[in-house]
This record gives sequence, structure tokens and C-alpha cells, in this order.
Amino acid sequence: MIKRKMMEQSEKTEKRAPRKKKVKVDLSTLPDAIVDGKFVVPPQGRVFFERTLGGKTKVHEGTVMKINENGIVDLFDDTVEQFYSFSLHQKLPNIKASF
Repeated sequence: MIKRKMMEQSEKTEKRAPRKKKVKVDLSTLPDAIVDGKFVVPPQGRVFFERTLGGKTKVHEGTVMKINENGIVDLFDDTVEQFYSFSLHQKLPNIKASF
């Protein structure tokens, strides 16, 4: 009987989803990450950006993974733990550097 209770408790802890980090930063105080159409943050640099998920726009924190020669910027969104990409040739999101 005790083993069953212990197994049930361990199963409950495994099913929990990772918690999302809340980022509270004033984007107006940070320098722009895109200057004259060029992305100035190097790979492995930190950035803050606005992202719309589920109909809500929130500030996320991320790491620059790669900048493609075609203008594609790949980020890892640390807030929700997933990859995010955008093109420098389309409407640019609000991205700020974290120097």
C-alpha cells in the first residue's frame, strides 16, 4: 500500500509543465539590436524582444543562435524555451540588445 502512494506521487511530479519565466524590463531604456537594417548583436548575445503568443504581446528574453547571410535571425527564446526566427527583410519586431 505504501509503494502505491509513492508511485502516484512520483507520477504527479513528472507531469508538471515547466514554468515560464516572467521578464520585467523597460525596453525604452535598452539600445536597439537592429541599426540601419543590420543586426548588431553577435551570436550568443542576449536580447529582449516583444513576442505575441496566444493573442497577448509580452516581453521575452533570448539568446542569438545564428544570423544567416539571407537576413534570417535565429533566437532561442529562454522565456518559453523554444526557437524563434525572423527575417530582416520583413516587418521587424521590437528587439533590444542586452549589453
